[in-house]
Amino acid sequence: MGDIVKKSGLKQFSPVREGVAIGFVDFIKRILGHIMPTGRLSLGEAAAILNVPESYLDTLLEEKAIPHVRRGTRKQIWYGDLMEYKRNRDRKRSQGLAQLAAMTQECDSR
Repeated sequence: MGDIVKKSGLKQFSPVREGVAIGFVDFIKRILGHIMPTGRLSLGEAAAILNVPESYLDTLLEEKAIPHVRRGTRKQIWYGDLMEYKRNRDRKRSQGLAQLAAMTQECDSR
């Protein structure tokens, strides 16, 4: 890497900074790899996307609210299925909030 840096005229990272930069790039690659529509997510990754505890997500899976597959003892969720569930959940929440706002306005106008 040193030769490339010298040829490009860029300042060379110290080994510590270089390790941090490479670690960050690997982290980003891992994240992007998991958000591909064809990818499978672990229970923890899916729970983080939905911002819910893993135990609640596990309950949703057992209730068949979100399709999933088992790989041995682990459950995996297709990214597309998770996003479909999230869109439906968010749509229902928005409708509920709109109804609540309408009811509040109705009560205030009396």
